[in-house]
Amino acid sequence: MFESKQEEVQSRATPCDKMNTSERTVETTSERIQLENEGVFGGPKFNPPLYRQRYEAVINIARKYQTKKVLDMGCSECKLLRHLKNESYIEELCGVDIDESILLANQHAVKPLISDYLHPRDNPLVMRILQGSVTDFDMRVQSFDLVACVELCNSLAKKYNYAVTYSGIGSGPEGTERLGYCSQMAVFTRNGPEKNDEESPDSDCHPYRLITEAVHPCKKKISVNEEVLIEVQYYARYLSKNDEEDSHESEEEETSSCCLETVSLEILMQFPRLKSLCKGVSELREILEKFEEIQLSEDGSSLVVERHSVESESDNNSSEDYDKIDDSEDLKQSGFEYSVNDIDTEEIWE
Repeated sequence: MFESKQEEVQSRATPCDKMNTSERTVETTSERIQLENEGVFGGPKFNPPLYRQRYEAVINIARKYQTKKVLDMGCSECKLLRHLKNESYIEELCGVDIDESILLANQHAVKPLISDYLHPRDNPLVMRILQGSVTDFDMRVQSFDLVACVELCNSLAKKYNYAVTYSGIGSGPEGTERLGYCSQMAVFTRNGPEKNDEESPDSDCHPYRLITEAVHPCKKKISVNEEVLIEVQYYARYLSKNDEEDSHESEEEETSSCCLETVSLEILMQFPRLKSLCKGVSELREILEKFEEIQLSEDGSSLVVERHSVESESDNNSSEDYDKIDDSEDLKQSGFEYSVNDIDTEEIWE
């Protein structure tokens, strides 16, 4: 449990929304989209739309507490989950809804995109969708750091040791301040460890049905020194290649297999990524001296690199130097299969 606290966020629509959400148990995707289109009611329009403001309120709470595990009860089309998956500190996302047809139609929302494999996350992420009712208990949704109930009526009893704070979402037009906000949000914060007065639930209690689950790619955990080495090697090749393209060497020199040149550590430290990893040139030098494959100049001010000729590079165009992915074949070998349906072109909020 995150810092011995569990958050439950309940954002409840009021009559100003022209629809009582507690009266809606199952609805089609088209009906849901119509409800979120504020223009169909002929009333005031909110900017950004009210449902987006509700989502942002939940995301701000997740950022405040840096919650690693987030559960969305009543997730519907998984719009909140789609946005939360971009939060780097989150490692597990789960959505629960009673409407199986909506979940099946939107299960692609939790799957990684091709871009997720090309630019993996720093931290692991598992996303899953479960079909079931909020009134049923399932062991798989226990011990989440944050539980969001957006447009879903729900309450917590005081006996579970929660403190509650209230706030509003969606200010009305000018002159309607006396009416208050369009939506209210209640944030329940657990005051301490869970009370164990009641009998523990059955560990085999799994009434929810798993619709889909996806494990997102993430970067391999490496040390800071190893990360510095990777960055230095990349930038050194980049600078060496640019120098070669701008040079006017003779044809005899170009056809030679390779030649040595130096790249100043001062120049390398101008790249923002290395600046964030090293405090200065001295620390960069100390790190590089730990690696046998790194050769520094005699005074330690520069990195010695091999610059291969254009002819040599074209002959040896290896993936070791540039870490390129060879179309879909390498992706398939790594266990990744994709189709056009995996590419989500839908707007994040739509």
